[in-house]
Amino acid sequence: MARIILLLCFSFFFLNLPVQAETSIQHSFHRSYDYEKDKNYSGAIRSLMRMYQLYPSGYTLNLRLGWLHYLNQSYEKALPFYAAAIQTAPYSIEAKLGRAQVLITQKKWDLAERQLKGTLKIDFYHPSANLKLLFVLRMKKNFDLALQVNQKMLLYYPTDLSFLTELGRLYWAQENWNAATAAFQNILTLDPENLVANSYFTPKVE
Repeated sequence: MARIILLLCFSFFFLNLPVQAETSIQHSFHRSYDYEKDKNYSGAIRSLMRMYQLYPSGYTLNLRLGWLHYLNQSYEKALPFYAAAIQTAPYSIEAKLGRAQVLITQKKWDLAERQLKGTLKIDFYHPSANLKLLFVLRMKKNFDLALQVNQKMLLYYPTDLSFLTELGRLYWAQENWNAATAAFQNILTLDPENLVANSYFTPKVE
């Protein structure tokens, strides 16, 4: 059953190829997973390049090659693969988030912000996209907009540790010690052993 489902997925992404071609693609992907487990990202990339030469517009191939180049710290090489995946599937949030993560790692804050805001036009409340945007806005010191985004998400996820943590970090960056302390106290109420909150938590009074 699992093999049938996997082949059906490849049929969708590779335009109904013959079963023999699908099996070859499946083998290439499995080899790439084995290399990835060993952190041999260059080997994982090589295992897919023959298929990529045959099917350069394949969504799954481009998405995976973008991811593997990211893991291999080949950030500039990762970007075109994510762009190709987005071109093939314009509403793909996973591809957009992959590209955004590369841009964040490169500290290309403006491009990352633009990518994430575009993603949020598809899904305004997507947790990961909003969390990444919060990080980017904090790095850009755009605290007012970051607070708006954070408050929006905490309305829907009031006890989400990721958004509470980002709120604490945001207040800390603003040197708003009382608000930061309150945010970290809330985290420690929910998770007393939280490493991030404990590393920041210093009761200070303005």
